[in-house]
Order: sequence, then structure tokens, then C-alpha cells
Amino acid sequence: MTKTIAFICDPLEDFKLHKDSTYALMLEAKQRNYSIAYIKPESISLNQNKVVAPVHWLEILYECPPGVKPNLDKQSWFKYNKTEILELSQINHVFLRKDPPFDQNYLYLTYYLDIAVANGANVYNNPSEVRDCNEKLTTLRFPEFTPPTTVSQNADVLHDFVAKHHDVILKPLNLMGGQGIFRIRENDANINVIIETMTEVGQTPVMMQRYIPEIKQGDKRVLMFCGEPVTYSLARIPADGETRGNIAAGGQGIGMKLTPKERQIAKDVGLWLKETQLQLVGLDIIGGYLTEVNVTCPTCLRELDAQFNLNLAGDLFDNMNL
Repeated sequence: MTKTIAFICDPLEDFKLHKDSTYALMLEAKQRNYSIAYIKPESISLNQNKVVAPVHWLEILYECPPGVKPNLDKQSWFKYNKTEILELSQINHVFLRKDPPFDQNYLYLTYYLDIAVANGANVYNNPSEVRDCNEKLTTLRFPEFTPPTTVSQNADVLHDFVAKHHDVILKPLNLMGGQGIFRIRENDANINVIIETMTEVGQTPVMMQRYIPEIKQGDKRVLMFCGEPVTYSLARIPADGETRGNIAAGGQGIGMKLTPKERQIAKDVGLWLKETQLQLVGLDIIGGYLTEVNVTCPTCLRELDAQFNLNLAGDLFDNMNL
């Protein structure tokens, strides 16, 4: 019997093959003789209680080694063999790999996928847990590991936090890759306009945290497979003049073994992850502080593969018994 696997993700043409984690998962699925499909998030429909979508069956034409930028056209690494309308429950395994922003459409997508799960679909990560696990706010489940933090849309609260901690990071709750992040110092001439803009004049909550100087040594991504940490983190070192270490913001990724503190954080958070059916998660740790719990589309598999000769997608599939 043919084994099938589908990926709900952003356009395949936008993949950066040398570092795209979803592509790594697809390559591993190919090695395990799965028939592989792509599903556009916006194409999923709810027909009565059936979750259906055009399912594009792929042939992967080019297998890019991790860390090696290919010299080929964006669309030449794959082709569609056929497209058919299917219920998601007709596919053996479905990976939800859509990038944020976690907006209203993303919210509706998780509701659709909840119904698909009720109808027998195997969806990873669990859509209801993805919906409930805001990547910024979830860190506050573990206050012993978080830096001083406040979440508010009230300008007075935010100004008071800056006055207390003098040097802070302000970030939106629904974006990724370092988007919308500001570093604010107490005497910043733009503090009022930044807070007004970020909160949409008091309408939208934001997170504010004390600045962690150890960001200069890297914003470390610790991958969690079924609640267990990968041996190495990827320390994303900010570019000169940058506060953000995110690769998408120009940071340099350097693999490092986990420190004892990082292992402790991973152990405690991992106990919770095992309860929530969040199989693939990325913890962000700066200077021993937990700053994010990434559940929507965690990355950095290929960077670690390239630096340590690993096959992390294979390890994940083994952990998930796929």
C-alpha cells in the first residue's frame, strides 16, 4: 500500500533549498518511499464536516545537500504529477508548516484542521495546540526561565517597564524571523511613537522584555523532537549593528552543544510538550533565558545537518514512528 504524506506550507517556489526545513522533511519522506503532496493553506475548504483541498502530488527532481546553495531556477526542483481533491483524512500524515503571521486566516486554518483530526487525519503539529500556543506568550508558562517581561497594550504600563529596566526589547505577538522587533532605551527620543505604532494606539498588546546582553553570543535555537532536545543548538549571532540574531534578519548560524542550563530548560519544557502533541518545536534561548517557543514552522534543521553531518529530519521521523 502506498504511504502518503502532505505538507501545508507556503509556496514551494519560495523555498531556499540549502536551509529550508520543510524541504528537509520532504527529502526524508522521499527516502522512506512516501508519496509527497503539497497543499496550499488558502485552498483548504470545509464541506459540511469534511475538510477537503486540492492535493498536488510532487516529484522531487533535485536533492540539494544541506548548506549548499543550488544554482537552479526556483521551480526546477520539483514538478506536479497530478492534482486531485481529497479529504485530509485520506492522507496518512499531514504536516502543518505555514509560516506566521498568525492572523485570522491562520486561526481559521487551525479550526479546519481540528475537524480534520476529528475525522481521523494525523496532523503535525496538533492544530489546536498550535492555536493555543502563542510563540511569545507560552514562555510565561515557565517563569523561572524567562527574563523580566510584561505584555500590555497600555502605554503607561510599557513606559513604566522601560523606566524600571532601562534597556528593553519590544516585539509583536504574532510575527516571526525578528519582524517588528525594537530595542528601546530609557531616553530613546522615539519611544512614544514606537509604543503608539506597535500597540496601534493602545488597541493591540505587545510583549516587552528586559534586554539580554548575551544576545551578542547568539539567540540559540534548540530543536525539540517529541519533547526531547537535539544535542546541538544553532546559535544565531547578530550581524554588526543588529539586535536580532534571526537568520532571516542576517544573523550567522553557528552550531553548539547544549549547555547544562539549556538542557534544564529543554527538559522542563519537554515534559509539557509531550502532553500537548507538539512533535516539532524550536525553543529560543538567549543567555540562559527562554524567549520563544516556536510551534508553527520551526527551522534550523539543515544548518545543523550541514555543520555536524546529521540527518535531523530522519531523527524526527524515527521519533514519530513515520
